[in-house]
Amino acid sequence: MKKIFIMSFFLAVFASLIFADYNSDIANANKQYKAGNYRAALAYYQRAYKAHPGKQVQSYIIYLQNKLRNPSGTATRSRKAASSDGVNWAEKNMLISANPVGLIGMTVPLHFEMCLNKGSGLGFNASPSFFGFAGWTTFGFQGGAEYNLYFQNHAPNGWFAGPGAGIYYISANYSDSAGDKASASSTGFYINGHGGYRWIWDGGFLVDVTATLQYISLTLSMDVNGTKETLPFGGFGGGIGADIGFAW
Repeated sequence: MKKIFIMSFFLAVFASLIFADYNSDIANANKQYKAGNYRAALAYYQRAYKAHPGKQVQSYIIYLQNKLRNPSGTATRSRKAASSDGVNWAEKNMLISANPVGLIGMTVPLHFEMCLNKGSGLGFNASPSFFGFAGWTTFGFQGGAEYNLYFQNHAPNGWFAGPGAGIYYISANYSDSAGDKASASSTGFYINGHGGYRWIWDGGFLVDVTATLQYISLTLSMDVNGTKETLPFGGFGGGIGADIGFAW
């Protein structure tokens, strides 16, 4: 019993010494940071982390390492580095992107977005299209706005979702060697719900993947050799997309 008591006493003393050093290092680190001595603060945090590893101290270490690498405040590491929530998100406030897959269908989907705060963003979309087939020459335009919620509070990085709405316009003309002519045009609106994930690197390059469910309401006006006809057009649709772009 006496041996157990002595061993417990020495263990308690040893533990108190460790945590006394830890608390002293944290206090000194905070003092040096407030004084602007970031290298000294980093050394104290690293020593404290070695004595007693913890996620919060680790985040301070990585923050100071980034700050010392680039005093201007711009991040210099990829967004994969650890931070307060395990990811060092690229600090960007605006972005522009395009979907290169749309070029297959002669459409150029463009997107611009600006952050309202760390949890939300306001975006604007424009998708002009030009194509022709079997005597038809067609022009279309889809443009509107969207609101995005960023679930990890690091806009415009990470998971996002939100609603969107805008206008949809299409115009087409037909003619052939026999003299037959036709035209069609329509203006309507669309609403959608969308979501996805966006990766942004510190250099500004971005990639995102999205899924969209959309409803389009149009009334198509047609004129075939002087005979006019009106047809309902549009409905529900959906799809997935992948954008590349630049953020700043």
